[in-house]
Amino acid sequence: MKTLWGILKGTAVSTANIMMLVVTAQVFGYLITYYNIPTAVASWFMGFCTSKFLFLILAIILLTIAGMFMDNGSIILILGPILAPLAVMYGVDPIHFGLLVVFVLAMGQVTPPLERVCL
Repeated sequence: MKTLWGILKGTAVSTANIMMLVVTAQVFGYLITYYNIPTAVASWFMGFCTSKFLFLILAIILLTIAGMFMDNGSIILILGPILAPLAVMYGVDPIHFGLLVVFVLAMGQVTPPLERVCL
């Protein structure tokens, strides 16, 4: 029973950290939607990228760089609502794009800047 209070306290702290991340991502998502940033990003990508392969290459580069410095969950919460509709607009299968995002973020997380911080 003595260790139960410590376990519950640790669980509460972990849950609070995750909930702060989710709330911050929701506020960020609201601001992005309010200022119409996804439309601006989509129009930039549509003007710059001429094929879905170029879009995928740019998304891989962006996700790799973001994966070096940020946590995977926060990257998915922040960049997912922006990149997923673009992928569908370019004709990329959403399941394929989701698997690509997870793989690239895993690869980005083991690159030197974040790897040294975790060790």
